[in-house]
Amino acid sequence: MDHPRTPSLAGTKEGPDEVLAFFKALGRAGFKAETIFLAADGDWVVDLHRGWSTKPKGLDITWALAFRIEEGRIAEAINYPGDQHAADAYFWKVFALADLPDRLHPRSRG
Repeated sequence: MDHPRTPSLAGTKEGPDEVLAFFKALGRAGFKAETIFLAADGDWVVDLHRGWSTKPKGLDITWALAFRIEEGRIAEAINYPGDQHAADAYFWKVFALADLPDRLHPRSRG
């Protein structure tokens, strides 16, 4: 469960539909990424990149993505913003929080 103050894009995404919806939302914000460093070791791939927004402008920070690979597929991806406060402020401005019941119990509502 997300903390009630986390931006609406925060939280675990499960399955292709949720992941694609996440990237579609980032696209609406004009989010861009430029690779700085990419490496693999064992079951892990690490992507260090500059990520910035264009609609509206205001976010330009370094991000790290850690992917755990299992049987040739991404089993887990963890996203680390270089400046969590800047990321939160931007996403709160651009994406509205979900309604309160959904923020508190997003998966338990039928």
